[in-house]
Amino acid sequence: MIKAYVFIVTNDEDQTLDRVKAIEGVKEAHIVYGTYNVLLILEAPGGKKLKEIVTKAIRHIDGILSTMTTIAL
Repeated sequence: MIKAYVFIVTNDEDQTLDRVKAIEGVKEAHIVYGTYNVLLILEAPGGKKLKEIVTKAIRHIDGILSTMTTIAL
C-alpha cells in the first residue's frame, strides 16, 4: 500500500471536506489553516491507483483550485 498526503486549496472547505470523505482510498480528511484548506491522507494499492484517485476523483470536485500530493516513505 502507498500512503500519500494531499493538500488542497479550495474556495469552500466544508463542501470539499464532505465530498472527499466519500472517495475510495481517503482514510482521513481535515480542514487545516495556512496555505492549504484541506488535508487528506490517502492509501492506495499502487502508484497507478493513487494517481487515478487524485487526478480523476479529487481534482474534478467543484471548488478545488489546486492540490499538492506528497508520498510517504
